[in-house]
Amino acid sequence: MREYVVQSLLHALVAAAVVEALVRAWRVVDPTERLAYRLLVLTLPLLVPPILGWLAPFRLQPAFAETRALFASSHWHEVVLAGVSLDVAAAIAAAAAGVALFVRDVRPLVASGRRDRGETPEGPDGGLGALVAEIAPRLGLARPPRVRGVETAGPVLYTAGVWRPEIVVSAGALERLGEPERRAAVAHELAHVARHDLLLGWAVMITRGLLVHNPIVQVVARAAVQEMERSADDLAARATGSPEALAAAMAALARRRGAGSKTNGIGPFDDFLAELVTRGRVFALEARRQRLLEGWPPRRSPLAAVRFALAAASTTALLYFVV
Repeated sequence: MREYVVQSLLHALVAAAVVEALVRAWRVVDPTERLAYRLLVLTLPLLVPPILGWLAPFRLQPAFAETRALFASSHWHEVVLAGVSLDVAAAIAAAAAGVALFVRDVRPLVASGRRDRGETPEGPDGGLGALVAEIAPRLGLARPPRVRGVETAGPVLYTAGVWRPEIVVSAGALERLGEPERRAAVAHELAHVARHDLLLGWAVMITRGLLVHNPIVQVVARAAVQEMERSADDLAARATGSPEALAAAMAALARRRGAGSKTNGIGPFDDFLAELVTRGRVFALEARRQRLLEGWPPRRSPLAAVRFALAAASTTALLYFVV
């Protein structure tokens, strides 16, 4: 077990560093392409250690570590600080950081799930149902998702449900978004449905849970979610022909989310976590807004599939020599 934990940490670190270097060297800016690289980094530390442990168990022998390995964590075990070996201390510290990052993101999901179970009364959809029916065919959706209005003053607008998706919109969001902004925001949510982002998002969250001890996985998973959002932005902008309207909708939602938000935490730590999440979401929305106004449309990389295959093969081969 110790070997698997340490190897997954090392493999995540090496994979993240190598893939990020390749993404920057190749100047990959298209979010759909970048998402594939983020998912590669998430997959390798989950699958490579057990697969190599089954196919090549000799990698864990001292002879391999001394003669062939590029990096051997067994050397960390020889360094003892206050009676604890360096590899164990590093694993404990990493696990604490990983759990903290995971809890920070899973708490809002739990709170949202409670609201979805009926704690918030339903309200009118503000005519978004007609917009959904109009825009859905442009994104290849034969069955438009249901629109559910909720009587909430905050600017709530999101898509819920994996198998039967629905768009949830609050009265506060309807008040703050004009017709062009509503159209763009609806297209963004429909893009998530068309891309099956909800299912992918749950797969990413399950991977985070399986590798909860790995802070690198937690950070890369957050980056993957942002790439999903940017990909949905691009699809929505193409469907409506107005990236400016989507940027305006983001600006309205970001301002309201950041102003005077209250939490229902049971202590200072809960409020601290909620504040971190709120600030992070506002910052991410602003970055996406600036991208739509200044860096859209994104440039596709030449030979994207070949480059991704090369990155996957070379990184996997490198991890063979990291034990």
